[in-house]
Amino acid sequence: MRRLIISVILSVCLPCSLLAASPLPRPNIPKDAEIVSVKGDSTVRFIREEEWRQALIEQLLTAGDALRTGAYGKMDVLFIDGTQIKVHTKTTLLIKEVRKPSEKTGTVLELKAGEIWSRAKSTPESLKITTP
Repeated sequence: MRRLIISVILSVCLPCSLLAASPLPRPNIPKDAEIVSVKGDSTVRFIREEEWRQALIEQLLTAGDALRTGAYGKMDVLFIDGTQIKVHTKTTLLIKEVRKPSEKTGTVLELKAGEIWSRAKSTPESLKITTP
C-alpha cells in the first residue's frame, strides 16, 4: 500500500516539476539585472512588449523592462553593479538605465507606485530612483 501511494505521488509530482516554467531566453539583450527571488503574484514586462509575464527566478532583465507585484507579491533583483532591489507588494518599477561597471553613469529606476528597498555597493550617487 505504501509503495502504491509513493508511486502515485511521484507520477503526479514528477511531471509537474518537469513542466515548471523556466526563464525566457533573451540572447540579444544585455544582462543588466537578474531576478533572484519571487513570491506571490509578481510579473515582468519586457522592453518592446505589451504583455505582462509571470516573473521567474533567474530571469534576465535589461533597461526598459518593468516589474510589477500584486497584493501578495514580492521580488528581489540583483543588478550587474551589485545593487540589490527588493520590490514590495503593490509596486510597479521601471528599469530606465543600468550602470555598467566601466561607466560612471548610475542606475536609474522609476518607481511608478509602491515601495522598494535598495542597497548599492558603490556610492549613493550611482543609484537614482525617480517617483511621480
